[in-house]
Amino acid sequence: MHGLKGFMIAPTAIIKGIGMHLELDIFDVEGATGWYDSNYDNKFTSAENLFKNKGYDFGFVHIKAIDDAGHDKDAKLKVHYNILIL
Repeated sequence: MHGLKGFMIAPTAIIKGIGMHLELDIFDVEGATGWYDSNYDNKFTSAENLFKNKGYDFGFVHIKAIDDAGHDKDAKLKVHYNILIL
């Protein structure tokens, strides 16, 4: 719509579906899961490479652990994963 090129890295089908609907390029990343054991280094390295080497204007990297910690009412874990991505 605005001439921007965007991507999404997300391990779950529902989030990928939203990205597809928004016409974002969807990328699977090795070790990325929809759980706490996801390979966050691979997610962020992949996103960095897409920005640097593929000319993307914006990207969405879904960190499901933050969402799950909230659903699980685990404030300490939610803070942990928020700090992890900073």
